[in-house]
Amino acid sequence: MLKAVGYMTNIQMRTKPRKPNPINFIAVMQLCVMRKQLDKIKIEVTQRIYKEFQVKFDGNNRQFAKAAGCNEKTIRMLFDNHQGMTLNLFFKLAAALDKTPSELLNGLKIDKED
Repeated sequence: MLKAVGYMTNIQMRTKPRKPNPINFIAVMQLCVMRKQLDKIKIEVTQRIYKEFQVKFDGNNRQFAKAAGCNEKTIRMLFDNHQGMTLNLFFKLAAALDKTPSELLNGLKIDKED
């Protein structure tokens, strides 16, 4: 019978406590900053599409969805910030608005130091 005192499992014997790696911490922090910036960019792009949509389609989700070749629910979810957009959808929405993707992204960038 094994005694509980001084007994280590195989896993405990194989794993050593790890020291924090400052390089990994910095990388994680940079990714967090980038993620926040990307979230802001996503919101800005959606707002730009929404403004153009209001002008061209006078707020009619059905007409916009038909012109973009997608579902009306997709448009509704996108504008309510319940759904992101794929690159494919982004290009379809830009075409439906008679805009180039570059026009909708103009001036947006990720800052290296934020």
